[in-house]
Amino acid sequence: MFQQPLFFKTTQRHIDPSLESIDRPYLDKMALADLVEFCQDRGLRTTGSKAELIDDLLHWKEDTRPVPAPSTPQLFDDDDYPFSSATAEHQRIEQQRLELNSREFSALFLDGSPGLDIPYEELRFGRKLGHGGFKDCYAGMYKGEPVAIGELRLTQFNEVDLQEIKHEINVLKQLRHENVIRFIGVCTNPQHLCIITEMCEKGDLFDVIRHYKKPNFAQQVSYMYDIALGVSYLHQRRPSIIHRDLKSMNILISRDDRAKVNDFGLARIRPKSNALMHTQCGTPNW
Repeated sequence: MFQQPLFFKTTQRHIDPSLESIDRPYLDKMALADLVEFCQDRGLRTTGSKAELIDDLLHWKEDTRPVPAPSTPQLFDDDDYPFSSATAEHQRIEQQRLELNSREFSALFLDGSPGLDIPYEELRFGRKLGHGGFKDCYAGMYKGEPVAIGELRLTQFNEVDLQEIKHEINVLKQLRHENVIRFIGVCTNPQHLCIITEMCEKGDLFDVIRHYKKPNFAQQVSYMYDIALGVSYLHQRRPSIIHRDLKSMNILISRDDRAKVNDFGLARIRPKSNALMHTQCGTPNW
C-alpha cells in the first residue's frame, strides 16, 4: 500500500533550455524588438527599457532548473495490482497490448524529446486527487519535487483514447509559461502509463470557488489576469494553440494563488494565422 506524503512544498520553477547558453553580453547585442518577443514568449512584461527587459530574462533564466534529485519509489502491493486476479491467458494478452501501447508512447516522447521518459520506480504515489475520463490523478513526488501524476486506466483504453493522450502530450511538451501547467514527463512502463506535471495544491478553480472562502475582488481579478496571460501565450506563439475547452475545471490554482491553464485534450495547433476551425467542441454550459 502507498503512504500519503505528509506535506508538499512547491517552489515555482520552470524549464527553458533555449536560454541556457544565453548571457547578458549576448542579450545586450539583441534588438529591442527581439527582446520584446523573447519576453512575450515567456509571459514576461514587454514594456520598459532594454536593460529592464534583459534583467527580467536573466531572472527568468536563473529561476530555471532541471527536474531535481531521486527519491525512494513507492509501489503498489500485489493485492492492489489491477491485473492480479486475471487468468494467465488474459494476463499474456493484456501484457502484449500494454507493451504495444508503451512502445508507441516511447517512440513519441523519446524521438527528439530527450529527458521526458520517467522510470516508474522513481515515482512516489500519495493521496488520490481525483479521476476523470480514463485516468486517475494522484499527488506524488518525483526526485524530491511534488508533482501531479495522472495514471491511465489501461484496461479502458482503445485506439481513440491513445490518440487523444498522444495529442495532449504533444501539445503540453511544447509549452513553457508560468500560467500554463508545467509538463515534466511521461512514464512509459508497460503496466503503468503516467503523465507527470507540476503540482497545484489548491486544485482547480471550480473546487476553489466551492470549497474555499470566496475570493475577494482583487483575487478574482488576479485569477482572470493569469488566465488571460496563459491564453495570450497560447494564441501568440507560432504555431498558435487554441485550447477549445476553457472552463473553471481546467484552470488549476497553485499554493500561492497563481492560475494555470490545464487540460489540452481538445486543443488544436493552428499552423497558419488565417486558418479557421469550425468543429463544435468544448463542454456544454461553458
